[in-house]
Amino acid sequence: MMDEGYGKSDAPPAYDASAGSYSHTQTTTSTSTSNEGIHLNRGYLRTIPAILKYIEAFCSLICLICASIYVQNGAAGWGGFVAGTALFTVILWFFFYLFNVVSKMPAWIALFELVYYVLLTICYLIAAILAAAVAGVNGSKGAGLGVFSFFGFIATGVFAVDLFFQFKKWRSGGHTTTQTHTTTTTTSSEVRY
Repeated sequence: MMDEGYGKSDAPPAYDASAGSYSHTQTTTSTSTSNEGIHLNRGYLRTIPAILKYIEAFCSLICLICASIYVQNGAAGWGGFVAGTALFTVILWFFFYLFNVVSKMPAWIALFELVYYVLLTICYLIAAILAAAVAGVNGSKGAGLGVFSFFGFIATGVFAVDLFFQFKKWRSGGHTTTQTHTTTTTTSSEVRY
């Protein structure tokens, strides 16, 4: 009769002779960890950072094409290098955010991304100024560099805005991870007289 209502995993009730009663305590602890991990983050596609990356990629592609057409000048070579590097890394970071890979990266990556965007913004500004100077000297022969200069200044502005958002993200603690840790403890006690 003492085993009624108790499962195989429960300890049998203890008899306290001084009190003349039986008591039973059952403690259950469960721990679960959830991490969304790498997945397609469709919500990112409509965010401001994603829209900035679209514009950055478009401007970098136009600048790369213009620099490739006008290869007789060092300014075009520098501009092509900056535009090509920017296009590659913008697409890379876009996919890192789209597939939530940044949640698996260490926290210092946010600082790396911030410093990289500072350097890229400065390099784009220099490339756009050089392209404008060469296009102004060469007149109609430098029309491709004039287009490069126009889109280069737009890209510089967009990278500066993106840099502002990167700075805000870095100040708030970098990339956030979606990890949930839950611990549930249930204790029940029953005393019979």
